[in-house]
Amino acid sequence: MSATFGTYYYDGASFATSTGLFTDIDLTIPATAGTYRLGPIYRIWNGTSLSQAYYCDSCCQPVCDYTGPFTGVFDINTPNNYKDTICVNLSPNSGVVLIEFDFASDPFKGFPMGFEVTYNGSTYVNSVSNRYGLIPDRYTGTDAWISEGDFVAGSPYALTGRAWTPLSATFESDGTSLQETVALTDVDFKANSPEKCYMVIPKPYPMPYELTVDLYSPRVLEQQEQGRLSTTVGCPSGLAGFGSSATAVPFLADVCDEGIHSTMYQAQVNGDPSVPVLYDIIFTDPLGTMHPDTGYYRLLGGRWIYIGALGVVIASGTGCRSGNILTEVISTPAAMNNPVSACSSTPSATFYHDGVGMAPAFGDTLYSDYAGAVTIPSGYYQLQEEYIIIHVDAGGTIDQALTNCG
Repeated sequence: MSATFGTYYYDGASFATSTGLFTDIDLTIPATAGTYRLGPIYRIWNGTSLSQAYYCDSCCQPVCDYTGPFTGVFDINTPNNYKDTICVNLSPNSGVVLIEFDFASDPFKGFPMGFEVTYNGSTYVNSVSNRYGLIPDRYTGTDAWISEGDFVAGSPYALTGRAWTPLSATFESDGTSLQETVALTDVDFKANSPEKCYMVIPKPYPMPYELTVDLYSPRVLEQQEQGRLSTTVGCPSGLAGFGSSATAVPFLADVCDEGIHSTMYQAQVNGDPSVPVLYDIIFTDPLGTMHPDTGYYRLLGGRWIYIGALGVVIASGTGCRSGNILTEVISTPAAMNNPVSACSSTPSATFYHDGVGMAPAFGDTLYSDYAGAVTIPSGYYQLQEEYIIIHVDAGGTIDQALTNCG
């Protein structure tokens, strides 16, 4: 959170007990609305009154364990036409800061939200959805709740500024407002909720400590205050490593010929520690400063991954030991009788398909084991990837056109 300095006058015996803030000694010219700090005390001035006094070494919220029980979770339960700012104090540890934006569970609806993170002079807008993968634009959300055309046609939006206040643990008005014009190039809406979106912010040095998250939530009037978002800011830490081949190869048929001579590092989106899968984010160093080249890489245990733009895994699989190359899919665990039931379940099981594409297609067969010996039962399944619905026959083969939930 940047600060400017100036001379101001308050109308009480102390800054903590005053009711007004002015720029002249006669107390006739109100100061500009905003957050003001004097020593360890800061107060929010809206142009006519001062908020309660907050006492802290910084206006930013500490988020790391050594500071206390606060976990770094910020729940926005009234998102209508606000720009919400979260300023956090990070620990002096080096590493990466993993930020999670969660649309996922009821009443989270995936309404359009703009994500923007600022740290050490750099601004980040790319996020990775656990359902859709890389989302390179600032605004994301689902078009099931508000169409892109209506959203953009409503620009500009008048947004009221709010800032997270650590002692009250709520967002409070900071007295600012802005006109947010939403450009089509900043918008990437999806058919369904993006659920959880992740940003990885590199922090290779102990300082600076402060990181700012800005969340933009314009709404058309009819939508009012529906939809919520939870934001979690993690402590800086090093990424988990895993063994891999050293260089990318362009073809799956060649990846198993590669040796395991390198270590890469993983930010988890859908995977487990040291077992990267669909949409995990891969780096060449534990501080998250560089992504590997795009292409196929061999991993330990006979596994392989394909890394796409900005280090995002877009396919993973097995077979380098057995010679039976299969591609992993994350799926609902049990066969359902209809697509509606499949859509109400949560993908949590790993299956394997024998198709040539990264995602399964009509005619591909799915197996419950990485050796490809046991086919999955007949019925409907929902895949993690873009809420895809498949139907397999008694032989585990996809026998209908793929559809999507909703």
